Amino acid sequence: MKIVVIGIGNEIQGDDGLGVHVIKELEKISLPKEVELLAGGTSGPDLIVYFEGVDLLIFVDAIRGGNEPGTMYKYNPEEMKYQRSVALSPHQIGIPETLRLAEFADKKPKKSVFFGMEPMNLDFSMELSQPLKEKLPRLVELIVEEINGFLASNKDQNIL
Repeated sequence: MKIVVIGIGNEIQGDDGLGVHVIKELEKISLPKEVELLAGGTSGPDLIVYFEGVDLLIFVDAIRGGNEPGTMYKYNPEEMKYQRSVALSPHQIGIPETLRLAEFADKKPKKSVFFGMEPMNLDFSMELSQPLKEKLPRLVELIVEEINGFLASNKDQNIL
């Protein structure tokens, strides 16, 4: 079993660094041995090399969905390609496109989930805005719950 959590974003661009901040918080927690954490930067296609053999891939990024700053989101990235109203992030190639490229390269993860929050500030800053700072612990909890739920539901698959 292999689980990878990728925090996407530019850490010096305020709330766009959400994914990196989440990875830093997850590094402080004792996670199951199956979990690998990665601060993935801003180029989706460059991340494909980390998808191979992954059972669960969790992406974390700022998401512009048109709601209040700090609004939390959870999506299945494969379904997002049909949701034109949701702009995933300010990055050049989005997660759905990256997953399609991974499929062509035969490196698509078995399951993927996208977590994020509505940004407030994308200006030059190493800090998250107050709404995102306040909700960061809950977002981290939701990601840990996703990991634990996935592991629990797949626990007996290797028993013969």
